Amino acid sequence: MGVNSGGIYIKTNRNWVLYISGSPYRGPLTIGIDHKVKSTRALTPGMAVDIQPTRLTFPGAELAISTANSHVWEPEPPNLPALPLAEQFERWKNLALAIHKTRPEIDLEYQIKALLISPDTFEANAQVNGLIRENFLDSAHILGRSKLEGAEKILSKLLGKGQGLTPGGDDLVAGVLLSLNRWNLPGMPAGQREAINRETVRQAYKKTTTLSANLIECAASGLADERLINALDWIKCGGSHKVRTLIDGLLGWGNTSGISAYIGFLFALNIQEKKR
Repeated sequence: MGVNSGGIYIKTNRNWVLYISGSPYRGPLTIGIDHKVKSTRALTPGMAVDIQPTRLTFPGAELAISTANSHVWEPEPPNLPALPLAEQFERWKNLALAIHKTRPEIDLEYQIKALLISPDTFEANAQVNGLIRENFLDSAHILGRSKLEGAEKILSKLLGKGQGLTPGGDDLVAGVLLSLNRWNLPGMPAGQREAINRETVRQAYKKTTTLSANLIECAASGLADERLINALDWIKCGGSHKVRTLIDGLLGWGNTSGISAYIGFLFALNIQEKKR
């Protein structure tokens, strides 16, 4: 599908987008290699790739990548109990403030306070790197105040909103789904969560990019890039991750994708507060 400085995008005949990357970070749909791919200049969009159990071959570029000694990464399940909800909110806020200190143009505390408490005061042109726009402000506000009844309809309205391969609205939705599926929401019936997952994924494949829909489907299974999982787990249960590492990870996942997903974590916390 395409080549960038970080790696190669390929699309399988089963409608999954894979990313071959030399990045050290692991995640679903990512084929991590221990060095940058050479001969990328010979790769062009639309070029065929032959996918075999132990090798990926690009016949037109005389390039082959061996997967014979690879292993499949899966995130470890949470190994600590969830912290009290008030502490989770505090940890989210503290990390948001640390992000703002690193990147002053990303003032998450102000944006979220305006969004959840007084949406009328929200400045449509305030800088969140293209994350929150007028065209899905109302939906995000409703989601932040809901108890998940009809949440799949609200999440659906966010799909496809924004720019890029994974629009900001999609990343926010992925953050919500990751939170709801990696960590069980107290008092939430499993059937309700499955209904939200099923309908949101179905709508994603109708409304947004294939890559974004793939990542939303992964989030509905509790899977995501390890940088998102590390930040979510730090909020939910603490752990040994350093704040600096978490910030770098969130800022480094896509252009604004990590920050968008991070705001999705807050919406999931807010839903949990409403249900309690």
